[in-house]
Amino acid sequence: MIAITLDTDWAPTPVIEDSLDFLNRHDISSTVFSTHDDGLDIGDHERAIHPNFFESETGDEETLSELVNTFPDAVGTRSHSLYTHGRLHSLYPEYDLAYESNYMMYREPDLRPFWMGQQFVQIPIYFMDDVWMNREENMPKSEVLLNGDGLKVFTFHP
Repeated sequence: MIAITLDTDWAPTPVIEDSLDFLNRHDISSTVFSTHDDGLDIGDHERAIHPNFFESETGDEETLSELVNTFPDAVGTRSHSLYTHGRLHSLYPEYDLAYESNYMMYREPDLRPFWMGQQFVQIPIYFMDDVWMNREENMPKSEVLLNGDGLKVFTFHP
């Protein structure tokens, strides 16, 4: 299975729109991890939250609560810099968050979602554009990236 995700990271609304238009033209569904209220109707794409706990002046729970209130239908989360800890995990059920995608396993074969305790599912990330760029390697060919079994979550920052 292949999943496409976008981390908006305060991307300007026109850039997010262009990214979604591209995905729509190619009939590709995605999950949009949102940092802020961009005012967009994202159509059939899933909206999840993308909290930035590093910039918070109010604390982790307030940051989480604010984004959940902004996007009440969100059931997933991925934090900036993949930041996570046990106290956050204990908050997820209170906010009806069913999954977290903060576990980077760059290009590892045969990935599968797994339970974190009994409270939520962790969906590991297979490929993230900023990790690839920081490795200073050529972009792998698609047949190499797509080869093998398991879940392949591709994360892009528009």
